[in-house]
Amino acid sequence: MALIDRLLHMMVERGASDLHMTCKEPPILRVDGTMQRIEGDPPLDYEMMTTLLKEIAPPHNWEEFQKFRDTDFAYALPGLARFAARRFEV
Repeated sequence: MALIDRLLHMMVERGASDLHMTCKEPPILRVDGTMQRIEGDPPLDYEMMTTLLKEIAPPHNWEEFQKFRDTDFAYALPGLARFAARRFEV
C-alpha cells in the first residue's frame, strides 16, 4: 500500500479531520482539534513529499505545482472516502 493511502486509512480509522504533512516532520493528524504526530513514522523529506504528490495529483495539478509550487485537488480511495488536498507547498 502506498504511503499516502496508508496515512489516509489511518486518518479515517482515528476519526481525524486533517492530515498535515510538512518537510522535516513526521505526518500529523488533527483529531478532535488536537494535533497528534503519527508515532513511528519518520520525518518527511522533500523527495518523499514530491513523490507523494506526484503519485496522487492529476497531471494538470502536477504541472501547476511544478510551476507555482502550490496546488489544490481531490483524491479518492474507493470504498473509503474522498479527500481534499489543499495547500501542497514544498
